[in-house]
Amino acid sequence: MLFSCRKSYKTFPGEILKKVSWSSAKKNEEVKIQIAEDGLIVSVNKAIDPAIARGEAVGINKFSPGFWGVFSEKLKILKDGFANEYFEYALERSISAKNSILPYYIHQNIAMEIDFPDDLKNAKKFLV
Repeated sequence: MLFSCRKSYKTFPGEILKKVSWSSAKKNEEVKIQIAEDGLIVSVNKAIDPAIARGEAVGINKFSPGFWGVFSEKLKILKDGFANEYFEYALERSISAKNSILPYYIHQNIAMEIDFPDDLKNAKKFLV
């Protein structure tokens, strides 16, 4: 079964959505994650060198109520003053404010970006 996230370019098997999800892809245009020695995410953005990235943020997030409180404040700042920035801007500011976030690895599953009709055809080969 395919599930397409609303306002997203990625398609996932439905069971993936029950998890906080990260893939292991590391191309230059992807939003990558950097992990500290303690296993916590320290950076989430496209500018991370693929050689040190531990994976790609696939756009599914699960936050604790405490993290969400800080993150929602950062999103408001983003909306009000940084219209040319992205979601990751608020996420990184929340992490910088000493809030922890852990990755959830989905490398054993498939997550594919869908930008064009051919991408969807290829995803269906793997997911249907």
